[in-house]
Amino acid sequence: MDDSCGRGCGVDDDDAATSTVTVTTSFDVRKGVDRSAATVTFEDDARDVRVCVRQNRDGDIEVDPTARWVWDCAPKTCEHLCARAEELVRGKRVVEIGAGTGLPGLVCAQLGATSCTLTDLPSELKLLEENVASNDTRSCAVDVDALAWGNLSERFQRERFDLCVCSDVLYHQPLDVFRKLADTLKAVVKKTRWDVSFRVLLSREFDS
Repeated sequence: MDDSCGRGCGVDDDDAATSTVTVTTSFDVRKGVDRSAATVTFEDDARDVRVCVRQNRDGDIEVDPTARWVWDCAPKTCEHLCARAEELVRGKRVVEIGAGTGLPGLVCAQLGATSCTLTDLPSELKLLEENVASNDTRSCAVDVDALAWGNLSERFQRERFDLCVCSDVLYHQPLDVFRKLADTLKAVVKKTRWDVSFRVLLSREFDS
């Protein structure tokens, strides 16, 4: 693999070959993503998609670090978005909830979304902003904003999106966190897209 991803993500040339891991549409989720790598790249040559994101910024983890890595379902989410880009993404307004590194959302930008809003807790926005700045978002308007589940800002109380993308956002949280996420999803997604998008993303990768 060449080192262009490393340079684009701010990794020194000498370190790029060993600090970057590449995942493609043949990614085996059972093997997982190498979270020791400084950067992770998702590629789909057939659709001219190549997104490189940084992980674990500066090793400075003072809060829950889960938002600073690419977790194992993210590449499969990206694969699904690529496979159904015309139906789900192209020409759509996209929001990614609990974006972390922003990998799926940035893939949506390269797949032809008209806009993409990447959201997470305020403590994680700097990493998101760095990853947006280091990638080609093409003609998509990409922005980063804070969004705490169940506590919507004025923007998210009024703004609606065509597609909501979530990947690896739940692990060992209590039940009330699940409820807050569900309420947030229902609040930000246009009702005409809610049933289709939610059912497709669940049934495609998580029923097996």
